[in-house]
Amino acid sequence: ADELVIGEGTGSGYYSPFNNYYKYSWNEAIYQASEFDGSASISSIAYHCASTGKTVNATSVKIYMGETTKSEFASSSDWTPESDLTLVYEGSGIVLGDTEWEEFVLDQPFVYSGVNNLVVVVAKSASNYNSSLKWYYTDYGPLPICERARLDIYHKLGRPAEIPAFAVFDP
Repeated sequence: ADELVIGEGTGSGYYSPFNNYYKYSWNEAIYQASEFDGSASISSIAYHCASTGKTVNATSVKIYMGETTKSEFASSSDWTPESDLTLVYEGSGIVLGDTEWEEFVLDQPFVYSGVNNLVVVVAKSASNYNSSLKWYYTDYGPLPICERARLDIYHKLGRPAEIPAFAVFDP
């Protein structure tokens, strides 16, 4: 399997990918096609926790993926329609922040063409909120993620590894 690393993880915040300041969140990120080496079959996604041990009890986590020609969001409400996305993961009873890499093995691999940009949406419902639970990100500029405010990304696709970044596995 090949691994692609995107991002530096130089900052941390509570707002993405789960927005731990709220019990309910929908975060959408765009990853540029230029950051990939062509097509990929994505089998899992993981997020690097910056404050392990400060947890949120997610009653539901849904992850969607899709492709878009957009390179950034026009506003904080410029969502990709859910009908243009594929639900790739659905889980419940998940403790977020109890491990350094929060990995989600997808229910079905997402076949990414490598032609358009990749969209990843994380929808979370939780029984509590905890703004002390933070995730690493890389600041890519204005509105790389569509949410209530300007957000940043530092995500990892693939399996957990010693590389602190975003990775894609092509099995």
